[in-house]
Amino acid sequence: MKKNNWSDEQLKSLLGQFPSIKDERDPKVIYQRIEAGKTKYRPRRPWLMPAVASVFALLLCIVIGESFFRPNNSNYSLSDSSKMEKSEYIAISEDRDLENSSSYQMKGQADEIQKQQTSNPLITEAVYQEDVGNKELLTYPIPDKNVQVAVPVSILVDNPENLSKFDLYKKYMDVINENAWGLENYYPFNGKVDYDTENKTVIIDFSDDITSLGSFGSDNFLNSIVYQQLESIGAKKMEFKQNGENGVVVGNRELTEMDYHPLENRGYFLLSDSKDNETALYVPWEAPYHDIETAISNMSKDIPEYGLSASIPENISFDKIIKNTDENELVLHFSNDSTLAEDKHTVRAIETILLTAKDFEFKTVKFENAKLEQIGKFTMDEDISVPVAANKKEIAE
Repeated sequence: MKKNNWSDEQLKSLLGQFPSIKDERDPKVIYQRIEAGKTKYRPRRPWLMPAVASVFALLLCIVIGESFFRPNNSNYSLSDSSKMEKSEYIAISEDRDLENSSSYQMKGQADEIQKQQTSNPLITEAVYQEDVGNKELLTYPIPDKNVQVAVPVSILVDNPENLSKFDLYKKYMDVINENAWGLENYYPFNGKVDYDTENKTVIIDFSDDITSLGSFGSDNFLNSIVYQQLESIGAKKMEFKQNGENGVVVGNRELTEMDYHPLENRGYFLLSDSKDNETALYVPWEAPYHDIETAISNMSKDIPEYGLSASIPENISFDKIIKNTDENELVLHFSNDSTLAEDKHTVRAIETILLTAKDFEFKTVKFENAKLEQIGKFTMDEDISVPVAANKKEIAE
């Protein structure tokens, strides 16, 4: 703002130009209004401040008195606080111990389950090449309790005396315990058994009882027994005698000799009496199939009149079967609605399929679309070698 340099005379002249200010009211009226506006007198309360002071003094006495009754109050508080912290620490430690104990128990349970699974793996009931090693493989066809089907039972034995296959086979006829496996007591034969090494011929001279040949069974039943015996020994023929005379009568057949025929194109089922056991018995159906597709299809059906149950459960089916004859490989593609599980039923299905593939002269089987990497001993994305025999059993030598 611009500064104006006014002289005193100029200021007086300027102020004189303002209108005059004058109060026209009566002085008495002005005085009365002033008196009316004054604040009324309020008397003081002399007791208020002493009362407040007394309250504060009482509180101070209480605090001081508490210190007299508990002279170590500060130490007590620290000790109490320390105990509280210790108690909280113990509680936390207990919680951690409980947690660690629970974890330990859970780990122990998991270890126990793993141990049980390791000690009790899914059982395979066929004989594989790696099982044989330096032992001799002997397979005995044994009738079931109803003498309707021949069940091939295989044992692995040592041969320290270097016995011939025939002598070894004959020796263990007296050792095997058919009843322990739920089968008919069949061996040894009620007669004399010899072997013509030059002609590779087994000669059986029966006494009066010839039921061990299956006189109440079908022709296929008898054939299954004789062919399996000849195959195990490596013989080409079996001759029959009774009390030194050539020929025997079996059912409606008069037999003097039987030539060996390969056991082939059979489908494997489960013996019904054994299917609920820990170990089942695999039974080849006595009549050969035209092709493996038909065999596998029929293996999902029971044959109740012969005491046989399906070996392929309802939850397993195939939508593609490929036969690579050049490589002796069978390829089986599981259908999308197949539900495989790592259990004994699936293992049995796999093994009976492998045994059936062996009967059709395949060397390996490849499973596709299994959706499981491992089932028992079988790695499902790899070629699986077929077994060398069915129904591995242990004997007391």
